[in-house]
Amino acid sequence: MYKWVSVFLVVGVATVLSASEINKPSETETQYQSAVDQNNQMKPPKEVHEKDRVYPPVKYNPLILKEQVEVENNSKEEYKKLSKSSSSSYKQKQINKKQAEVDYILENGTKEQRDQLRIVNNPFQHNRQAIPNRNHESGDLFFSEYSEGSSNNKYLEIYNGTGAAVDLSQYKLWLVQNDGSWPEQTLVFSATSPLASGDVYVVANASLDASLSDHVDQTWTQAQWNGNEAIALVGANDAIIDVIGDTTSANPSVAGQSNGLKDHTIVRKPSVLSGNGGDWATSAGTTVDDSEWIVYAQDTWDYIGSHTVEEHAF
Repeated sequence: MYKWVSVFLVVGVATVLSASEINKPSETETQYQSAVDQNNQMKPPKEVHEKDRVYPPVKYNPLILKEQVEVENNSKEEYKKLSKSSSSSYKQKQINKKQAEVDYILENGTKEQRDQLRIVNNPFQHNRQAIPNRNHESGDLFFSEYSEGSSNNKYLEIYNGTGAAVDLSQYKLWLVQNDGSWPEQTLVFSATSPLASGDVYVVANASLDASLSDHVDQTWTQAQWNGNEAIALVGANDAIIDVIGDTTSANPSVAGQSNGLKDHTIVRKPSVLSGNGGDWATSAGTTVDDSEWIVYAQDTWDYIGSHTVEEHAF
């Protein structure tokens, strides 16, 4: 019996060994598989192209998207409006700048400067009782600013507060140098379109500082004043509407300031609504209260290009 068991064991072991040899890969196959595995390890992963990429569905509220588009379109339209109204925006900035300066003087200025402003309820409300109580006729232009600056920095500003556009061909400027009689020199306005209500017209020396050139509407060779001239704004039938300076007085005082026109910029108070009709002495006044003008230092150019009046001053 043991003999047959031994035989079976020997045959079984031989069979197992034979199967193992059969299933064992050859040396060539082993080398090939190793090369394939190494090659696969060197290859980068397959790139997913954008066209093959799968995105989840976009979730949005159509009403919200429509509102966003409308807001964007409205922003573009608003930008166009602002671009067209750049001139108005600039004038508003000028007005705001003036008001800021008034506020600064109220806090930090001298007593004389604060008295000159005479603010009551708002930054542009001056002591109107002290200003000459003339019959302010509607429909007239008037001088709003005059500058006798350094070098060739001389200019005049004319304001239209009539409530309607004005044809400047009906007006002109007269000039008398030192002592003399009207008119020694005349300027006819070259404007080809009416002056809009609330707008200003600036006449200046051709060599005015370049930073002010955008404000100039017309140049004048006679804009070379030094404070002892008289300048008149003249209307139809040579009627004098407004005057700066005196034909019989050299270097007149303004608001109690001696030589008020020489080396100064003067600006019309917002409470003044018309020209002086030729009465320069009353317009210039003798104090900061009764004068129609505010006197500033030479080369003060903060106010050129716009003017403000009190609508409730009638």
